[in-house]
Amino acid sequence: MRRRHHPLPTPVCIENTQTTVDPATCWARVYAHDLDHGSRDNCCNVLHFAVAPWTALLIHQLWTDYWDANCKADYWKYKTNWDRYLAVWLNVFVFKDYIDLTECGTNQVVLRVYEACGVPRYDPHIFPCSEHDWFIYNTYSLGRWWHNYQFFDKKALRAVLLLLDQFVTQGDISHTQILVRILTQNILELP
Repeated sequence: MRRRHHPLPTPVCIENTQTTVDPATCWARVYAHDLDHGSRDNCCNVLHFAVAPWTALLIHQLWTDYWDANCKADYWKYKTNWDRYLAVWLNVFVFKDYIDLTECGTNQVVLRVYEACGVPRYDPHIFPCSEHDWFIYNTYSLGRWWHNYQFFDKKALRAVLLLLDQFVTQGDISHTQILVRILTQNILELP
C-alpha cells in the first residue's frame, strides 16, 4: 500500500515526561502513543505512533555521510532514492511501538506519527506481532519481506534480500527496481 500524502501528519508530543523505573534495574517501558499530545492530520483521522531512541537520527546522519563520502556523484544523482530507502529502513527496523529505557536519568526519544487510513485494523489473534509490525507490514514492501523472511521461507527470502542489499549498496538503481518488481509480483507465492 503506497500513499503519497502531503503534508504529513502534524506531530504534537509531550516534550518532557517522567516515568517510574524499577529501582532494582533502572528499567521502564514507554509506549509511543503515550507520548502523543494531540497529533493530527488534515486528511486522515487514524494515526499510528512509533518511537525510537534519539540515536536513530544519528544513524541517519552516519549513513548519509558514508554515502556522500563513498558514492560521491551517484549519491547526489540518486539522493532522493537513498533518502527514501534510509527512511523506510529506519521505519521498519528502528522505530517500534515502545521503547525500553535501561538507564536512570534523562533519555531522549524520537516520536514519529504516521497516517494510518487504509491500514486494516490490527488483530493480535490473527497477526502475532506488534501493532507497529502490522502497520509496517501493510505500508512498506520491506516490512512485508522482512515479516515473510522471519515467519516463512527464510533461506530463499534471505538470499533475495542480500542481493537487494548488494544492489542498493552499489547504487545499482536499475537492478534494484527490477528485483523489487519481481519480488512484488512473486512475494505472495512464497510457501
